[in-house]
Amino acid sequence: KFLDLIKPDFITLGEKDYQQLLVIKKIIKDFKMKTKVKPCPTVRDKDGIALSSRNKLLGKKIFLAKYIPAVLKQITLEVNEGSFELHRLNYFKDYLEKSGIDHVHYLKILNEKNLSSLTKVPCNSRIFIAISIDGVRLIDNMQITYKLACSSDGKLVISQKY
Repeated sequence: KFLDLIKPDFITLGEKDYQQLLVIKKIIKDFKMKTKVKPCPTVRDKDGIALSSRNKLLGKKIFLAKYIPAVLKQITLEVNEGSFELHRLNYFKDYLEKSGIDHVHYLKILNEKNLSSLTKVPCNSRIFIAISIDGVRLIDNMQITYKLACSSDGKLVISQKY
C-alpha cells in the first residue's frame, strides 16, 4: 500500500534480508508497479558480522555472531574449490551449535532467483542461514560467485563464474 501510495521511482533494499527483498520484488511485479528495486550489499562490521539492530540484544554474547560469517566464508571457499557436498551443511550446523549458538534454524544453499533447491540446471546461488543466540534470531546470506547445479548424488557442480 505504501509503495502504491507514494509511487517511488525506486527503493533501496539491503541484501542482508534477501528473502524479504525477493518478496517485495514479486509484489512490485505482481501489482505491475513501476518502482525499481535497487539491492545494496550487506553492511558488515570489522569482524564480518552483518549489521542489525538485533545485534545489540546479544550483549556479551555478540562474539558468537562471528561464527556466522566465518562459516559462510568457509562454505564459499569449499564450493569454489569444487569439493563441496551438500551433506557438509550438517557438519557446519553441528559446528555452530557446539560453538555455543543455541539453534541453527536453517543453513542452505539455494537458487537466489526464487529460493528453490538446487537442481541439475546451473543457477546463481546463495548460502542462507538463520540462527538463535539467547532467543535472538539472526539471519545472513552470502552469494556464491559461480553458477551451481546439484548432481543426483548431492555433489555441487560448478558451472561458470558470473
